[in-house]
Order: sequence, then C-alpha cells, then structure tokens
Amino acid sequence: MAIHGKFINVIILICALTGLTNAIANDSTSFDSNAFITKLYQQAYSGSPEAQNQLGSLSVSAHDFKQALDWFHKAAEQGLAPAQLNLGLMYLNGQGITQDFKQAFDWFHKAAEQGLAPAQFNLGLMYLNGQGITQDFKQAFDWYRKAAEQGFAPAQSNLGAMYYTGQGVAQNFKLAIDWIRKAAEQGVAIAQSNLGSMYYTGQGVAQNFKLAVDWYRKAAEQGDTTAQYKLGVMYTGGEGVSKDFKQAGYWYRKAAEQGDALSQYKLGLFYRLGFGGKKDLMQSYAWLSASAANGYAESAKYRDDTASMLTSKQLEKAQALGLLYFDKYKSNN
Repeated sequence: MAIHGKFINVIILICALTGLTNAIANDSTSFDSNAFITKLYQQAYSGSPEAQNQLGSLSVSAHDFKQALDWFHKAAEQGLAPAQLNLGLMYLNGQGITQDFKQAFDWFHKAAEQGLAPAQFNLGLMYLNGQGITQDFKQAFDWYRKAAEQGFAPAQSNLGAMYYTGQGVAQNFKLAIDWIRKAAEQGVAIAQSNLGSMYYTGQGVAQNFKLAVDWYRKAAEQGDTTAQYKLGVMYTGGEGVSKDFKQAGYWYRKAAEQGDALSQYKLGLFYRLGFGGKKDLMQSYAWLSASAANGYAESAKYRDDTASMLTSKQLEKAQALGLLYFDKYKSNN
C-alpha cells in the first residue's frame, strides 16, 4: 500500500474575527454585537487595517463578496498580511471579482513574504499546481518548508509528501515520515493515513501493522476514504487486527458511501460471498454496478456474472438500485 498520491489541496483562509470571537468568549451574556459592529465600522473608516479585514471577513460570512473584496483591498494595500491572504483567496475563487490566478498568487506572495504561514502554504500549493505561475516543485517545496517550520500542519503534511515522492527535493523516506508524523499528530487526516501506509510498507520506519491500523483508524474516523478502505483490507486479511469480515464490511461501506469505487467493488464482493453478513446478490449487483460506473473496470465482470444469478425481476430491481447508488455515491476523482 503506497501513501496517498495526492497532497492537501485546500487553500487556507484566515477569517480574522479575533476581536469578535474573543469578546463573545469573554462575556457571552453581556456581549453587544451592534455596539461592536458600530465600533468596528468607526475604526475601519478611520483607516484601521485590522478593522477593515474583520469587516471583510464578516462580509464573506454574509455572502456579500463585493463588499468583502472592497474591505480586504483597503487593508491589504496597507500591508496587513491576513488581508493580503484573504484578498488572494477572493481572486482565486472569483468571489466579488473575476477569477484571476495571477492576482491571487501576487497577494499570497506579499503575505507569505511577511511570514504568514497559511499564505506560505497557499503559495506552495500554487507553485505545485502551476496556478498563476509556472509550475515549480522546488519553489513549492521551499514555501512549504517555511510554513512547516512554523508548525503549520497542512504544510508539514505536504512537505512530507514531497520528500516521499521526490518532487522538488531528493527522495527521503526518513524525512518524509518525520514531517508527516508532525502533521498527523496535529490531527491532519491525510497525514494520518499516509503515516499508516508508511508503517504498513515499512518505508522510513520499521514495518508495524498494529501502528498502521492505529493511524488508519484515526484518519478513517475523520472520513478519509483511503484510510477507510485500507482498514477494510486489514480487517479482511487479519493484518494488525483479528480477521473480522463484519468490521471490514463496515469500513468498506464508509468509503463506498463517499464514492470510492474500489470500496464499492469490495462491498459488492462481500454481499456476493456473504462475508460479514447475509449473502445478497441484488445488493452485490447494485454496488458492483455503481463501482463500474465510477470507473473501476474490474467490477463490470463481476456485475455481469452476478446478473446471471438473478431472475429477470430481481435484475430489474438490482439495476434500479445500482443507478440509485451511482447517483448518490459518485466518485469525486
């Protein structure tokens, strides 16, 4: 089992509502939101970049993206790093303005140069994907490192993945696991899943199926489909845990219901063979059908073979169920 072939690919937003959230936390019973907002506007019109950025964030929450853009611009042009980050996000997502990767990159760069870790992460991501700038793995690696060294968990996860794949840096499984572990211990699901895979394969660390299961479980409980699938595999084979088809089927279903085609295939086979529960050929056909429609070609052979075991009436119902599963549980890949 190799680690994820993907990185954390989510641009990070700083909402910067610290004044509002702190006021509520300090005295939730006496907090006067109207007075707070009035004061915030007064400060913003007086030129406070922090107040302008907070009003921009409130406007985003209210889905008034044009107003948010205006406030972020005012604060960003005064050099406030969180506002520069947020303005970059508006350009990246085309909120309140036409989408513009180059402008997004430029504003992220301004914030990143001030040492703002989420901006450094976002800049690394744009270099990795070639958005707004020529793709450059070395630059992606360098910006991830800056953010990772500040303890920013998503950057630690991606930095570890770059060490694993050898993108932008010489491949080094030991350093990969060191950075991935830092992110995993902060609760990043992809990192937890990747750490589980490295324990499973023994890359950069002594092979240990029990620890692989432990880290897969942490990621799976956060909804990571790869970890859910791999837990199913380990329960099926009794690796690091006692063999348990019922638990395997439970985790396959979790991933299958998120559109994972391989887990849908496994679940279909479990129903066909009666592993972990009652044999059900109609359910088997339906899950295999959904898996095939989601792109896992091997499923089609077993789907068609299962169809030969059904009556015409059963097949009609199974086909309808398969269409329902495909519509409800489409792959995100």
